[in-house]
Amino acid sequence: MPPGWLLLIWVLLTLPLLAGVSADADLFWHILAGQRILAERAIPMIDDWSYTASGHPWINHEWLSQIVMAGIWEAFGNRGLLALRALVLLGAAFFLGLALWKRCPDPFWATLLFCLPLWVYSELINLRPLGVTTMGVTLVLLLLTIARTGARWPLWALGGCFLVWCNLHAGFMFGLGISGIAILLMVRSGIQPPGAVLCLLIYPLVTIVLNPFGISLWEYIFREVGSPHPHLPEWNPPEPALAVVAMVFFLLPIVLAIWRRTSALPEEWLGLLISHAMTMQSARFIVLEIMFALLAIASGLGRRPPAHPFLTCPRRALINLAALGAIFGTFHLGLMKPPGRIPIDPRRYPVGGIAYLRAAAGPSKLWLPLGWGGYAIFHLSQRGVKVAIDGRNTTVYPVDFVVAHSHLLVDGKAEPIRQVDPDVLMGYASGPLYDTFTTWSDYEQVYRDDLCAIFVRRGFPWNHPSVIPSGITEFPG
Repeated sequence: MPPGWLLLIWVLLTLPLLAGVSADADLFWHILAGQRILAERAIPMIDDWSYTASGHPWINHEWLSQIVMAGIWEAFGNRGLLALRALVLLGAAFFLGLALWKRCPDPFWATLLFCLPLWVYSELINLRPLGVTTMGVTLVLLLLTIARTGARWPLWALGGCFLVWCNLHAGFMFGLGISGIAILLMVRSGIQPPGAVLCLLIYPLVTIVLNPFGISLWEYIFREVGSPHPHLPEWNPPEPALAVVAMVFFLLPIVLAIWRRTSALPEEWLGLLISHAMTMQSARFIVLEIMFALLAIASGLGRRPPAHPFLTCPRRALINLAALGAIFGTFHLGLMKPPGRIPIDPRRYPVGGIAYLRAAAGPSKLWLPLGWGGYAIFHLSQRGVKVAIDGRNTTVYPVDFVVAHSHLLVDGKAEPIRQVDPDVLMGYASGPLYDTFTTWSDYEQVYRDDLCAIFVRRGFPWNHPSVIPSGITEFPG
């Protein structure tokens, strides 16, 4: 373990990132799903929140995360959700930090490497079950690091990890892949006994047998990974700036290995190569690449630490100086986020439009962009409003349906909307789709603000409020 004073520095470096976080599009329906599971004591297996997929199977692979989130929110409110996020973020940071320390027990270099991914965590770990996968990957990397010493208990711990993880988020598949490669290499090198290969059978079997959806969960995961996601930038190749970052992290361990004449572990090189290839196809995997790059760098530094006197002689003073500077900088930036709050960004989400529909809408069929669907479900489902599409994505809706309703936001070709025959339309207040809506004579515009516009089918019963309510920009709105 790192010394206590170093752990304290790591905590101080991480704390400013925990001040607050904006509401995510999916937070709304995750909380509602958790409330429903707690109330009904059952996991909903079919959809009844939409009118386009009503009765279809719903592979709700995040059900356990939703129970935890809803239970904490009902008991402790928004501050409870922020505390839960803080726990996940701290877990991700410290699990990886400990894995780095075991490779390179040097306070300066370990702290520097610990800091590099902090801002990635702060962006990726928001109020969504996806954050569990980021933490889960770092935990797997730490357990595999310990298993490399010949210890057997981490292999048992990994089994328990996958048992829980497969009910929290479908990202457990990344952990299975990483574990499988590492265990095979450890058996091949004699670090673990040949019987450890059985883990490659036991771990997947655990995730199939001990989740409510059985093999259907695996079928969903492979279908999702192989599907196009035009509406989700993180599922597509990285933008040029992010591609440069990915290339830098890919090259850093290689340059270090050549310069210092050291080498990382075989599984670290393999993990770096695979994660870099995945990142070039889908930007969301850059966090995996960063993790493997840092592990490879730490292994190289640990085998032959730099001997420059500037880094070795005044090490304690240098660490303290760097820590104070980093703490000041991160704390200053952290204050830019409202501490202790979960704001809803009115520039991204239709705060005013949802407030209007809460006052005006009764039972109806509502079309709106996928990213707004969960927000609408949370506030309008009790009023009998059914949505055409929402952030549950391909866990409920067919892939082709999701793709079609994503493309139309860009090209304005609204034939897929005509096919689902909504009573109410809510879209952006400008752009090609808005222009298309204004040409439809069978719909009339009843509301518009800076972000969204609402159209209602002519003749459809509608209770237009005499006073248009203002939206609330704090979760849940």
